[in-house]
Amino acid sequence: MSQVTSISTAVGDFLREFRSDHGFTLDQVARSAREFGASWSASSVKNIESGRAVTSLQNLISLTLALNNLAGTHLTLADVLGKAQAFESPRALGLPVRRAWVDKVLAGAPVEIGHVENLLGGEEKAKQIITDFPEKMKGWLKELPKGIDLQTIERVESQNRSASLAEERAARTLGIRPDSVRVWAIKLWGMDLEEKADKLARERLESLEEPSPQARGAMTRALIRQIREEVERNGSLA
Repeated sequence: MSQVTSISTAVGDFLREFRSDHGFTLDQVARSAREFGASWSASSVKNIESGRAVTSLQNLISLTLALNNLAGTHLTLADVLGKAQAFESPRALGLPVRRAWVDKVLAGAPVEIGHVENLLGGEEKAKQIITDFPEKMKGWLKELPKGIDLQTIERVESQNRSASLAEERAARTLGIRPDSVRVWAIKLWGMDLEEKADKLARERLESLEEPSPQARGAMTRALIRQIREEVERNGSLA
């Protein structure tokens, strides 16, 4: 099997191998699935094996129940994905997700890709982003307190600007660099300091009106206190 495949292909390859190993016919799998409410025929099972069937959660559950019923096994949803090492979809930073991430999600982990280690080739892509970025910005990703955060990388990749006035003032208050203020803000809230302050001010007003400088300033000061707590907890990025 190719290292990167679709979920439908991975399930089909697993089913074909499982059915062959146990000597089950297409019709036997279909009849077993019908016991659990599926409306499958032998052709339906053949379509799954060929990767042409829609790999919905309902189909995965029906298939797993049918095979366990037939073989007396205890397969999980992760088992039905077979030997695949990475999946072409979903993607982030243009890269496929690793099998380990899908297994964690199936086991109950939050459905968020989070860090680049969950992507096939993610670490290499992150290093390339750093290499291609202007010299003054390369410290961003290296300074993250706990690994390389995917959301931050995407944000860094989309921004190439000088520090804002709010970031410069926050930096003086906190004793860290302005670009470090932006790293912490994106790490905490997924947006920079000014965006977060503006968002909170609008929510406080419960209106789409432009927040006053006083309201935005109050929110900014509160956010700077949150950044200070994180800096003290995780170590300075000065």
